[in-house]
Amino acid sequence: MQKFVERFDSDAFESVTIAKKINIDLKKNLKISPHPYCGWRSYPNQNLETITTNEKGLRSKSFKNLKHKNNCFLLGGSVAWGFGASSNKNIPSYLIERILGEKYGIKINVINLADQMHSSFEETQSFIAYLDELNPSLIITLSGSNDINRANKNVFKYSNLHTAWLEYFAWGNKLGIIWEKNTLKKLIKILTRKSKNYQIFNEDYFIFSKPEKESMYIKLYSNKVSIINSIATERKIKVAHFLQPDLFFKENKSESEKKYYEYLMERIDHDFITSSFLNLKKTFFNTSEKKEIIFKNFLDCFETRKEPLFFDRSHVSDKGYNILCEKVALEISNHFKL
Repeated sequence: MQKFVERFDSDAFESVTIAKKINIDLKKNLKISPHPYCGWRSYPNQNLETITTNEKGLRSKSFKNLKHKNNCFLLGGSVAWGFGASSNKNIPSYLIERILGEKYGIKINVINLADQMHSSFEETQSFIAYLDELNPSLIITLSGSNDINRANKNVFKYSNLHTAWLEYFAWGNKLGIIWEKNTLKKLIKILTRKSKNYQIFNEDYFIFSKPEKESMYIKLYSNKVSIINSIATERKIKVAHFLQPDLFFKENKSESEKKYYEYLMERIDHDFITSSFLNLKKTFFNTSEKKEIIFKNFLDCFETRKEPLFFDRSHVSDKGYNILCEKVALEISNHFKL
């Protein structure tokens, strides 16, 4: 069996030092909270070495520093959020905004509503939650992988974050400490009312009609597309859907990428993931273009590149993000007048 491969040892990063800093910030320093609109979000005003969050907890510029008249929503999971970037200057929202402005003269605030582990379900929630407040003229979705990952794990519109928080609440509610404001009384209740007989939430609590694994990711993505596109059409908002890159579809893998790929092949359902991506591509990304809505496949975004860009299956380092965002900005400039 292929031995464990630490993804943050990849030579896709500029240096070992930077890779370690990114890893520590992501896994130890970044604080995340439940959020009533979009599932979860980082704590506000975190200023780590490689990650900064604004007053809303978004990995995005402060709303006090928005420069332009028009707003754009960037929706997606950890790739759109910028997992693996060495700073906020190298995440998709910053890069797309900068490239559109400097290269194509398109002045727009790209607001990063993406977050780690977001599927199309959370993307749709974020879109609906802030549409009326921020009035975007452009929506960008950069996703696909998390819908497939949910299906591969046979979960639908929820994650282990939801169940962990709900079960912690149920435990605290059973002990009577959730609404208790006195710290001493809380401690006494914890010590004197120990009990394992609290509510365990299973999927029957969340789901009315669960799709089969093979169609689950299509259902997630289709729901997002139909909701966002229909509202956007009515409000004359432009939409660009991008199918995110994946290591499995990079033909010229570097040595470190090959090593990680071989490691993955023994641990995940490669056939399900690749066939699901191809099915997403066939279902949504072979459609004829509309004037205000485009679908672009970036699965093979890096296929001609020989240098290391991926440090795991889905995520790239700074150079990969720059290449990807150049392509995103080019598509937007070619198709939309903003």
